[in-house]
Amino acid sequence: MGLPQPNYLKIDVDGIEHLILQGAKDVLAHVDGVLIEVNDGFLEQAEQCRVLLSEAGLKLIDKRHSEMFDREGAFGDGKVWNQIWGRA
Repeated sequence: MGLPQPNYLKIDVDGIEHLILQGAKDVLAHVDGVLIEVNDGFLEQAEQCRVLLSEAGLKLIDKRHSEMFDREGAFGDGKVWNQIWGRA
């Protein structure tokens, strides 16, 4: 399609992050960083995201979530995290 290689990616797709990363291996090999929202309650997806990002040479720099996810009954029950990955 002739699009330039991005420097950074932001991924927030609610549950299929691992599938997006799987299809983006070539792009991941060249980006400087990725901001991705991951629900640690989805164990398989969260682990696949970690593996794919690590295999691309990226390292977890920070992991935070909004206070709204700390409330009882909140979406994700405190398991939804914004992760920042970058090159070391």
